[in-house]
Amino acid sequence: MQAWLFINERSFWQEPQVRAYLAGVPNDRMILLDLFTEYSPVFNRENNYYGKKWIWCMLHNFGGNPGMWGNLTHVLRQPHLDRGKGSDNTMDGVGITMEAIGQNYVMYEAMLEARWNSEPIAARKWLDDYVQRRYGE
Repeated sequence: MQAWLFINERSFWQEPQVRAYLAGVPNDRMILLDLFTEYSPVFNRENNYYGKKWIWCMLHNFGGNPGMWGNLTHVLRQPHLDRGKGSDNTMDGVGITMEAIGQNYVMYEAMLEARWNSEPIAARKWLDDYVQRRYGE
């Protein structure tokens, strides 16, 4: 399920409403996509979705706005930090929820590669290695 509704109508979706809504489905039968985690995470204000598994997502090009931009340092380290928050953490992976394709390969490659590393990654080193892998010397 997309967790976007908890952002869109924040005045309605307070803790009791979110908890009651999510309680209607067993924890092992739902995964939430925290669609805009890199800028507006929901999991941390909704107690890791009260036992439901969730995915740390990068929306990045909201509305299909292309361009060579993004917070590379954040996506290479923040999912690791968020995965370790709290003993009840139910983060189950990372995802990309872009609204356009075919642009800014650097951000998408970094986001999807970050999950395969056991520690946060230094952005400068990662970028140097990426350029080498992609374009050679």
